[in-house]
Amino acid sequence: MSRGPRDHVTLVLLGFTPILIGKEHAVSSRLGFCTSFAILISLLQPALAADSCGWMSTQKLDVLLPESAPWRLMAGGAMGSCKFTGGSGEGGVAILGANQVVKTNAAEAAAVAQSIRKNVPAGGRIVNEPKLGQYGFYYIPKASAAANSRLSALYAGHYKHVAITGQIVMPVNRGFERSRDGATEFMRAALAVADNPAATDAATRCPWFDDGIVRKLLPGEGFSQQTHGTKSCMAQNGQSMALMLSVMEGVDQAVAARLRDASCTWEPVAGLGEGAMIGHGCRNGNPRAILQTRQGGKLLNYAFVPKREPTAAERQLLRDLAKAVQTR
Repeated sequence: MSRGPRDHVTLVLLGFTPILIGKEHAVSSRLGFCTSFAILISLLQPALAADSCGWMSTQKLDVLLPESAPWRLMAGGAMGSCKFTGGSGEGGVAILGANQVVKTNAAEAAAVAQSIRKNVPAGGRIVNEPKLGQYGFYYIPKASAAANSRLSALYAGHYKHVAITGQIVMPVNRGFERSRDGATEFMRAALAVADNPAATDAATRCPWFDDGIVRKLLPGEGFSQQTHGTKSCMAQNGQSMALMLSVMEGVDQAVAARLRDASCTWEPVAGLGEGAMIGHGCRNGNPRAILQTRQGGKLLNYAFVPKREPTAAERQLLRDLAKAVQTR
């Protein structure tokens, strides 16, 4: 067994609450697993080109928010998460994104928005937004006193069995009022996927999971899983246990090694190809087991987070999962 060179743990503001994370993933102690993970993935994924966003085009976004046109897609997919950047002039680019969470029913979706509202940091301004559901709102953090600061607005909403979180970050010294209506319509479009049964059904099946093995890792009646765009998936059991996956392309072995949290103990995994490693016993961040492997030119990072140190049997199930997916 070996440990990599010492590295740091990053404190990231994931939309609504600071979360201590290792390099692979994060779990919020204050918000639901699904919400925090969706926001995290949208922030950590590299700005890879995407074919399209399933519920918003750049052409429509140019009409909704012309002051930041032309808009460009950074990350997308049929549903789960889409992120755009707009403009490039004085003050820098605008950033706009939304993350969708498919719940079992409307009450659970509404509860996501309620939970987020209860946990936004003090000192900011909460504004009800009924266009985003009974408990929909946007939140403007306390303004920074620093010169050249950027104003941002954070959104939460719900419609039928879908909940969303979203954010718009304005260019330097640009106010929010000119963009408020367009940003709200963007968030409404993210919620409208609830009217597309095929899309929401597909979003609850991850192509990189094996259902039988995942259910062994996450026993219990509260099990659910969801894709977040084309680059991430998550499953959880409603009991503070989660399995997370992020997918990266164009990553060589040297970069993959640097992505490993050096506070964890890493061991090679036989039968999964060169560079496959599993990490555990992490000194930083949440207790977790992480498996890193390559498949079809992609780097897959699985993280099992049971809110305690994973057992040897659970780490073996993680190996079995990766092997099952590889042999399909």
